[in-house]
Amino acid sequence: MLSGILASIDRLSLALIVGGGVMMAAGVRPLLLPILAQRDSTALAATIEGISINAWNRYNRYAFLATGTLAAIDIVRIFADRD
Repeated sequence: MLSGILASIDRLSLALIVGGGVMMAAGVRPLLLPILAQRDSTALAATIEGISINAWNRYNRYAFLATGTLAAIDIVRIFADRD
């Protein structure tokens, strides 16, 4: 039972880290690049860049928490397998 719960949390954390990184790099950034390339609207480009940076920062926070969760799960597995 514990092994199944830990495996589920493990997969969810890995999906958040990998899937979120792919979505940010391949989904969000390319959509914003045409707006950032426009020379006539520097205020809009600065706003979009701020939104992009904030989105990456939020993703990095969640990925860091998921990494900590993975580390905690591995520690629990180490101590659970000692029996």
